[in-house]
Amino acid sequence: MIIISIVIVIVLPGADMRKKKAVEGQGDIGEEAKSKFRIPRDRDFWLAYFGRFSIVLGIMLILQTATQILRYHYGLTVAQAAGVGAIAGLLMAGAGAVSSLLAGFISDKIGKRKPLIAVTVGLFIIGTLLLIFSKNITMYYAYTVFAALSYGSFQAIDQALMVEVLPDKEHVAQDMGMLGTTNTLTGVVAGGLGALLIAVLGYETMFLLAAVLAFVGILIFIPIRRVK
Repeated sequence: MIIISIVIVIVLPGADMRKKKAVEGQGDIGEEAKSKFRIPRDRDFWLAYFGRFSIVLGIMLILQTATQILRYHYGLTVAQAAGVGAIAGLLMAGAGAVSSLLAGFISDKIGKRKPLIAVTVGLFIIGTLLLIFSKNITMYYAYTVFAALSYGSFQAIDQALMVEVLPDKEHVAQDMGMLGTTNTLTGVVAGGLGALLIAVLGYETMFLLAAVLAFVGILIFIPIRRVK
């Protein structure tokens, strides 16, 4: 991350986003920052926010409990779980990278985001259903491929949709930062929520809830007007 950050800073041209230069001695920076911060009051923005939150939470529920799933749902030893996890990681990296490139290209080519989001998230739902109906470790690998294809594609298309749905071009970074909290919040919530669901209702119920959350996210995206 450090190396890539340095490369980006060196390679990308600089740009001053401020319209007016600050005058020395005038105003208080803290007060000015408070006055500039605002919560977007835009229907499409919040549809995108909660749709994204629901989908990513569904994905994270399984991703953050993967070790428990392999150890206790599939009954693997620590060594076996580590081996399966390593193979699954390679499958996820490869499928995710390929799907991200292809999905972004296709989305730009046809000029549509929402239908492709429905298709890509649908792949995750299919993979999750495999976990519900089978304890065969082959099905776990199949789920991993479906989930990776889904998440890689979703990330590419979703990033484009997030930019297009922004209500105010003067506050792009601030609004994108707010949309980015869907990643951090789901990352914080998913592990604990997944463990609670496993303890109280079992693995199959957690898988089902992950699929339902992903499907609800698709439904929330549909009414967005500014994006096709």
